[in-house]
Order: sequence, then structure tokens, then C-alpha cells
Amino acid sequence: MPVKIIHFAELTSTNDYAVNLIIKNDMSREIDDMAILADVQTAGRGRLNGRVWVSMVGNFHCSYIINIEKLGISPGESSIITDSAICSVRDMLIATTGDVDRISVKLPNDILINTHGGAEGLPSEGRKVAGVLVEVCYPFAVVGIGINLRNSPIIMAANIKDEFKILVKPRDLVDNLYEFLIAGISRDF
Repeated sequence: MPVKIIHFAELTSTNDYAVNLIIKNDMSREIDDMAILADVQTAGRGRLNGRVWVSMVGNFHCSYIINIEKLGISPGESSIITDSAICSVRDMLIATTGDVDRISVKLPNDILINTHGGAEGLPSEGRKVAGVLVEVCYPFAVVGIGINLRNSPIIMAANIKDEFKILVKPRDLVDNLYEFLIAGISRDF
């Protein structure tokens, strides 16, 4: 089933928007199976307080609203969703790039690329390419995902275009990644 998409050219944070949508929802419209996609985030954030997810045009900034109750997940089990989500993102990136050896998970919520030797003074492996931020507002989970598709916002990061010589458009990932998320979460529960 395709996901419903709300697209913004610019948004402070896709996760914040999704959480607010859940909080303000009067059930006049279905909000599960929805993706909030932004070309740029002005206040994207990481898992820990104070961590910022730097946003650049051409990269993937998306938050999915998933009704985890419909998937049979109780409030006490919701902490495992981050593990399922990060593995689902890894699996989707492996399917997209065809490279199973260079893409790895760094728990609790990062995807790394082994770059086989970086620029002068940089580590040769483990450069961040993606991150996941999960927030549970039961019965929903907001799964925020950032992927460096075209640009590396900091020198220690990697991106799909430079590492694998493929160009992926953010919009082209929305439905495919949603399918990986639902399959991964369903498999793990």
C-alpha cells in the first residue's frame, strides 16, 4: 500500500510536525501510513538533546507515522522499534546500492559507510550516511529518517552519490523505505 505523503519545501523538523499532527489529530482524517517529507529541515535533531541533524537540499528528510497498535505492538515493546527501523534503513540502502559489505549499523541509530580510505586525516571507515529518530506517541510511532543522498553536511559524513556513483531522488525512496520499515517492524514483532 502506498504511503500518504505531505511534502514541504522547508520545515523545521519532520518529526516535530508528525508528533504535532498526532497530538492535534481529531481523527477527522487517518494519519497512520503517512510520510512527512521535507526538502530542507531548519531544526532537524538527533537522538540526544542538543544533537542537530544538518539538512541539505537533495538529501532525504522524512518522518513516517506508523500505527504500531495495528501491528500488534504494545506500549512496553515500543523501545525495540528503533532497532527494527535502523536495520530496515540499512537493508533498503543495501538493496539500493547493491553493496552489502560497505553499509553497516552503528547502534543505537546510525548507518555508516566503510569508505575504503578517506581524505587526508579522515578515518578510512565508518562515516555516517544516515540516522533514525523514533518517537512513540502510542498508538503511533514516528520514525524519522535522514539519509545523505547527494551531500555530506560535515566532512566526517558520507553520501550515496559520492560513495556509490548513483543518484537517488528523495521522493523515489518514500514508498520503498516505508515497505522496508513495515516489513522489518512486523518481522521483529
